[in-house]
Amino acid sequence: MKTNKKAISLIVLVITIIVLAILATTVIITLSNTNIIEQANQAAFRADMATYKTAAQVYIASEMARNKTGDDSNINLVPEDDDYEFVFGEVPSKYAGKISIVGGKLVYETEVESEIEVLEEMGIASSTTSSGEDEPIALEPGLYEANTTNLKMSWDELLSAGYITVNDGVLFAIDIEESDGNLNEEIMVELEGDLVIASGVTEIGAWAFCACEGLNRVTLPNTVTAIGELAFEACMYLREVNIPASVNSIAIDAFAVTGGAHLNVSKNNLTYSSIDGNLLTKDGKTLLMVTRMTDYEYWTYTIPESVTAIGERAFDNGNTCDLTYMYFSGTKEEWNNLPKGENWDNCVGCISEVYYISCSDGVITVEVPIE
Repeated sequence: MKTNKKAISLIVLVITIIVLAILATTVIITLSNTNIIEQANQAAFRADMATYKTAAQVYIASEMARNKTGDDSNINLVPEDDDYEFVFGEVPSKYAGKISIVGGKLVYETEVESEIEVLEEMGIASSTTSSGEDEPIALEPGLYEANTTNLKMSWDELLSAGYITVNDGVLFAIDIEESDGNLNEEIMVELEGDLVIASGVTEIGAWAFCACEGLNRVTLPNTVTAIGELAFEACMYLREVNIPASVNSIAIDAFAVTGGAHLNVSKNNLTYSSIDGNLLTKDGKTLLMVTRMTDYEYWTYTIPESVTAIGERAFDNGNTCDLTYMYFSGTKEEWNNLPKGENWDNCVGCISEVYYISCSDGVITVEVPIE
């Protein structure tokens, strides 16, 4: 009897081992097949992108020849354009609306990491609809309360009502003034909340959203290449602007007197980058625009360690009039030798009439003359 029990146990053990071996083999085969499928999909994607890249290069070259210019920065082609199908052919549904030419470069919209890797290898710009972080930016103490409601009117309704005007891709200034020169509060009310600008807009014109205090978050499409002067001036409740890879020109006063807007630049942008919500060159070496402070409780800003120069009127945006303290990782001598553009500190310390630069070997005090 004991022998039979041992034999049964042995048989059960052998069967268990066989079952486990079969399961392991099945898993390996499944993973192998999955890897083969992924490789095949990636190869097909690469081949398709090579075709679109060639088509884009031919179109850009022909446009430059037709315009008799060596500058391709103004060449754009989006799905809504008449020439789009002629250039790219009938685009499959899986690529529909994702392929465009912006600023003389082929751009493909995707959030798939494997596709982004292929695009980087091929020298094709990629863009995402979110252009970066998906979560709303948390408010710091001292900031205005953000308006988190959605827009009361859709994009099409805003267009038909005349609150916004798009001509040849340029979003022009909203008529925000009444005949008596006072602000048109009706328009400002309709522009409360989060605004996602439609694809096809290529430029945010000068003064486009000036004094629209109700705007909270703005997302630009990957067709926009430029943001004009004072485009968002006095948008005091503006908390976040998602800037896609396509943008290659931002006026130095585009966000003047905003309420601490977080500039969220796509990591795929070839011209700009953002650190702590502020604008820098792609390499992070030149600080171009400070729209928000590092600490609103103590009104301070920490200059990124990567910065080796400060641009013209870099602090002339956001709410930097309240800025009192700046922290610099280098010495006082290194700060004094740091290249700075004209009027780089315009607005800094206007409230306190003084500001301080804290360096590794001491503090520099700067008195602000009030005219």
